[in-house]
Amino acid sequence: MTHIIDETAYNNAIIRNIKINAQKTFLKSESNRIALDFVEQNAHKGGFYQSLANAFETYGKLTENQVNAVHASIAKLETKKAEWKEKQQAENSNSVHVGTIKARHDFTLTCNAIIQLNGQAFGYYDDGISFMQIFKDETGNVFKYTGKTVLIEKNQTAILK
Repeated sequence: MTHIIDETAYNNAIIRNIKINAQKTFLKSESNRIALDFVEQNAHKGGFYQSLANAFETYGKLTENQVNAVHASIAKLETKKAEWKEKQQAENSNSVHVGTIKARHDFTLTCNAIIQLNGQAFGYYDDGISFMQIFKDETGNVFKYTGKTVLIEKNQTAILK
């Protein structure tokens, strides 16, 4: 007959071993590994993905329905990305080079996006932050500007040289 000195430690060890075995079994499947990677990448968003990450931490696995829900979410995201890419390609297909090299022109542009770029600081007063702005004119031509300042705010229109 086995004599257990610390029953709490014994029970915690049993729970730990059950969880470790569940993780080993769960991670044997490529489908489960893909789902778990996606959950871990999105857990910081909270909500559904955070609850799945907590479930994996607690039980060492996800249920089949949870894995199926993650794969459905991945498929939906991929579909949205493909639709967005097609939309952007269709919008940008009309864009052509405008203006003359080494000549200044006035363009009426609308700012569609402002992207902050974090790069290397090259001096005491340089913080390494610059901005890329993406503009469109009224005929659909795309213009890009990269610099230390924001020329106009998003969705505003201005005449720029």
